[in-house]
Amino acid sequence: MRKVNSDRTGINVDRIGVGVGEIAILADIAGAGIIKHIWVTIACSDPMIRRNAILRMYWDGEIHPSVESPIGDFY
Repeated sequence: MRKVNSDRTGINVDRIGVGVGEIAILADIAGAGIIKHIWVTIACSDPMIRRNAILRMYWDGEIHPSVESPIGDFY
C-alpha cells in the first residue's frame, strides 16, 4: 500500500500510478476536519476503469468503509 504525498510547489507532480490489484492511500488525515474538494484524473486504456477502480473512504477508526463505490458511480 502506497501513500500519496501532496505537491505544494505548484508543479503538479502529486500523482501516483496504481496498478492492477494495488491499493493507494490518497489521504490519511488525523483529527477533526472536512474534505471540501476531491480531484481525480484517470489516464488508463481500460474502457471499464470507471467501474473497475473502487473508491473506499474510512473515518473514525472504522474497519469497514463508510463509502465504497466504483469511482465512476461516485462522481
